[in-house]
This record gives sequence, C-alpha cells and structure tokens, in this order.
Amino acid sequence: MMDNLISLPTTDGQGDLAIDLEHHDRHSYYGFTCLVQISTHQMDYVVDTLRVRSEMYKLNLVTTDPIRIKVMHGSQNDIAWLQKDFGVYVVGLFDTAEASHICGFKKNSLKTLLSYFCNYQTNKKYQLADWRMRQVFSFVFSKFITLFSNKNIFINRPLSTEMLEYAISDTHFLLYIADRLKNILMGYVEPPGEDSFEKVKERRLSPNAESKPEEKFKGDKSQLDRACKNSSKISLVQYTRKPYFPQFEFKLSPDSSVDKYNPSVSAVDNDEHKINSNPNLNQNTQSFLNSRRKYFTTPEKLETFELLMAWRDYYARLCDVSVFYVCSNKDLFDLAMGSINCREDIENTLKRVSYIIEENIDSLLTVLSKRPVLGESDKVPCDD
Repeated sequence: MMDNLISLPTTDGQGDLAIDLEHHDRHSYYGFTCLVQISTHQMDYVVDTLRVRSEMYKLNLVTTDPIRIKVMHGSQNDIAWLQKDFGVYVVGLFDTAEASHICGFKKNSLKTLLSYFCNYQTNKKYQLADWRMRQVFSFVFSKFITLFSNKNIFINRPLSTEMLEYAISDTHFLLYIADRLKNILMGYVEPPGEDSFEKVKERRLSPNAESKPEEKFKGDKSQLDRACKNSSKISLVQYTRKPYFPQFEFKLSPDSSVDKYNPSVSAVDNDEHKINSNPNLNQNTQSFLNSRRKYFTTPEKLETFELLMAWRDYYARLCDVSVFYVCSNKDLFDLAMGSINCREDIENTLKRVSYIIEENIDSLLTVLSKRPVLGESDKVPCDD
C-alpha cells in the first residue's frame, strides 16, 4: 500500500490528497496515531499505522510535494501528530475549517460541511472510539460499497464496517468540499445563506455595546489567498515535546505523607488570584485552572487544586494514560472545593472513579485530608 501511495500520479490535477488521522490518547499519556486516511479523486486508502509505522516516513514523498494540494480539516493537531509519530511534514496545505470560517459559515465543523455540500450525515459516535481495536471478523461490504460505489477501497486493518465507514467519510468528500469552498472564496458562487444553518446562540453584548450588522461576504482572489495563507501558517507548526520539570512533581514520602512539593501557585493576591503556569501541566488543564481561579476564596484551596493536578499528572505518567482518564478537570475541581475526610467522600464527589484512583485512593486522601502547609521556600514567586 505504501508503494501505491508514494507513486500516485500528479498529472491533470489528480495529485491532490485529502488527509485525516484517528488518534488515541485515552490510554496513553502522549497518545499515538492509529489510522491515517488518504483520499484522492479516484481512491480511498486507510493505513493501519500500528502495523506499518516503520514505513510511514515514506509519506513525506507525497506530503511534502509542493505540486500536490493537501486538504485537511482542522489540521493543527493532525500536523503535530504526523510529525511526532512518523516524522511526516505537510507542504501545500488547504484547511477547509479555515476556508469555511472565511466564507461565513456559522459552524465550521466537518459535520456541518458534509451536511451542507454533500447531504451526508456522519456518525460522530465514533469520534472518540478506541482505534486500537483489532477484532477479527469477515467484512460485509454491501452497504459500504453502495455508498462509495465509484471508488476502490484499500484497507490494512480489520475494523467494524461502521468504524471503517466513519474513518473514510472524513476524507472521501473532502476534496469535493475544498473545491466548493474555493468557488465561494473566489466569488463564483454565493456564500451560504442564514437559513442554511441552525440558529446559533448570539454572544451576549454589554449594555453599552452596539450590535453592528455583519457585512456580506464578497469573494475574490484575496479571500482565497487569505485561506491559503492561514493554512500555510498551520502547516508550519512544529511539534516539540515539553520537557519535564522534576521540581514541580508530586512526591510522597515513605510514610505516605505529602513530601516536599514546589507548587506553581503563588500567594493569593488581595485583588485577584495570580497563577504561574506549572510547566508539567498540559494546556487544557492550565486553561481550566485559570478559568476557575475566581472561585477559590482562599490560597489554601487554590494550592490544593494545583497539588491535585500534580498528583493526577504524576499517576497519569506512571500508568501511561491520559490525565483525563485518571480524573476529569471538573471532578478535580469538586475535590478541591469540597470537604473530603474519607474514601466515601471521594467516591460520592467523583462522577467516575478510575482504577488508578481506586488503587491510589489513600494517596489522594492524604493530599485532601492533610492539606499541607507549604513553606515560603517551596513557593514560586508570581510574575506581575
């Protein structure tokens, strides 16, 4: 299959590719790519990257070819994952999410574009599916081939028919959608009307704010150039693995009491809670912390919350699972804000108790019950 991919023709505009990835990060701290879907104007490919990982670097022959246009949707994560897992880079990207935003679509999801341009409803229940699955069974392609009757299907992994249909649908229509969006950007076709979409809740305006009518989109070459420029910026993103800083690590002493910990939370200011970023926390966790800081009425609760996040990160790394598999941000926040004195309090507070929490609940209870007083030498000064 890899030989077929790297030898795809480029003549007569047939060399363009639609690319999408299926990534798994629930049972892996850093995550890994399980599938790569690639569609041309004639054919769909689904590559089992778990089986041909050592050959994936060959994709660079087509993904870095400037003659080919690579169409992706919401590609920032996919660009980073291709680099991280396979050392594959993308040149000549056209991101349909960026293009649809410029065209004035109120919703920029692939599901919206599939419905609008192709009248196709994708089954998003597989969006968070476990793509590591290797269940062996015989395929029944009747429904599938009826849907994609004009193309050949090449597969490398025994997935269910529904999962395979979902995976291929992400790229099967993408080249067509890109062409339709380009026509709108160039002004050859009218942009989508307001009655084409469900009503989207408008942002609340302050009492003194004046609502300005939106200008009607006018397509021309500059709009297409803008979409290509935005896409190019995404393709230039480079994946770098964040270094680990032991001084921010959660530690327990041999007697299971809370040992020295250098938190990234400074003393709480009288006017607002100022927080220094813990470099070991991922961006989503740090953003959640900043969004909730106004609810912390005391420095101790704020310090407890970040200590809990350090505890979660430590065990997620240790067990090689996602931090959100250990415990969600919301559950962690509820633990920090609540009055926890025993195992039952923890179990009653959490919506889901993972096996990691069950096996290390004494450690978690120690953090919550003792709420250690941290010395000034353990605190990181806050930047103004």
